[in-house]
Amino acid sequence: MESESAQTDGTNETGNQTIVIDHLFGFHRGSRQLVAGDRITIGSSSNATIHFPAAHEPAVAPHHATIVRHDGVCELIVADGEHAQVNGIETTRHLLSSGDVIVVGAHGPVLKFRLYDGIRNKYKTIPEAIADCRDSARHQKNSVVGRAIAFIRAMPHEMLRQTAPWTRKLSFALTTLLVFSTIYLVVRSFQLAGALDEQAEQVLSLIQANDESMTNAELRVLQGELESKLSTTVERVEALEALTAAGRKVVASSAESVMLLQGEYGFVGPEGRELRFVITPGGQPLMDRKGYPVVRPDGTGEPYRSQFTGTGFLVSSGGLVITNRHVAAPWEFEPSAVAVLSMGYQPVMNRMIGYFPNVSKAFDIKLVLGSSTEDLALLRCEGDPKDIPPLQLGDASVSPGDEVIVLGYPTGIRALLARTDLHFVNQLLEESKRDFWYIARRLSEEGRIAPLATRGIVGQVTPTAVVYDAETTHGGSGGPVMSLSGEVVAINTAILTDFGGSNLGVPVEAARRLLDLATRPD
Repeated sequence: MESESAQTDGTNETGNQTIVIDHLFGFHRGSRQLVAGDRITIGSSSNATIHFPAAHEPAVAPHHATIVRHDGVCELIVADGEHAQVNGIETTRHLLSSGDVIVVGAHGPVLKFRLYDGIRNKYKTIPEAIADCRDSARHQKNSVVGRAIAFIRAMPHEMLRQTAPWTRKLSFALTTLLVFSTIYLVVRSFQLAGALDEQAEQVLSLIQANDESMTNAELRVLQGELESKLSTTVERVEALEALTAAGRKVVASSAESVMLLQGEYGFVGPEGRELRFVITPGGQPLMDRKGYPVVRPDGTGEPYRSQFTGTGFLVSSGGLVITNRHVAAPWEFEPSAVAVLSMGYQPVMNRMIGYFPNVSKAFDIKLVLGSSTEDLALLRCEGDPKDIPPLQLGDASVSPGDEVIVLGYPTGIRALLARTDLHFVNQLLEESKRDFWYIARRLSEEGRIAPLATRGIVGQVTPTAVVYDAETTHGGSGGPVMSLSGEVVAINTAILTDFGGSNLGVPVEAARRLLDLATRPD
């Protein structure tokens, strides 16, 4: 339901900044509210600045929360006993930044907080309208398809009612053009279909007329042509079946050599003290303006730990495993970790283990060598996995048009849990210990660790990269890219999300060089 009464004068009496509240979800959904003053109340009370009727928003208390502005800084203060989230994180006090998403109450209305310099009109910019559609869809639906549908439904309202008049006119013109173009294409397709039907009738009549006067010799010629075409069709079907069988054979023979990697690292300061979370006097983690916990060497909370997953695969009988450098040393590639390193802290890999399919125990993993030029690293399993066959590295890379199969663990443990059955998940819920390490161990004990296999076509090959469209995502980094002959032709390394879902792999030649360098006699 929409409410135009949700808009008020946004003139700031204490400065040149304007606070704007965009209602993404709830009773005032789709409206924009410009608010003034240094104390903005949120609740179902009739005198609340941002008012929600109690009959329509039962999750909102009469005096639910307050936005206090002082010295150019806005802070959200939640009333005792009430609930609110900022950017998906439960909070009682939070320094707001422009663009923060606030959820008032449990499953209550969703607001977008914006702060502008100077007086602000009531219209949204096009990027703001698109961002609000995205955030609204994200809070309404859990599935990717559901979010996409919600986003598409919200766009017309945002573009035609929330943006400036000239934007609305442009959107209307483009929509009208699209509708007329669609109608033209539909009409044209019907016309072409009719013409094809007419031509088909003429050809059929011609064939029937010719059939009446065909000699035995002509019939034998026609029979030979049909047999030839049938033979060609059979050959094509058999070739396709052979490719499908080849793909199944590659997955069956290679999957047991693909390892799920788990790791955890932290940071140590120049004086040897670990980074720890800062705890407030109330016993809660201290949050910064962006909603992230604050960590410092003098923190009194738990030590900071960053956990990650990735993929690797066995390449030698001595327990050597190839993966990406950004999996083996993630702090070199994570922006927040790089910022910590620049302040003089040193990374410490607290633990790194790996699981092979059909092997219940975990292998301790140590870094052997990282490439300085490609995103590759060589690891070693502590305890030789003697019964697991290493994958064969190909002699050369692939060519555009070749089919490849990518094996890996995209999204890590989450995907493995999604592929298991409800009975096993209920068992985990009944167990008191369900941390990052324990769940992986239980999955391994139950024989539920196995890589996902996706198939695609190579689109481009360069000396430094192989581009293919086999689907994967974060967590699949370091997995083998296999040819249909069962050889590793590249190592999966990156996702091109802005280019049709294409992915990048490091050519196998680079993996051979790294392996030769590590095993070369001193």
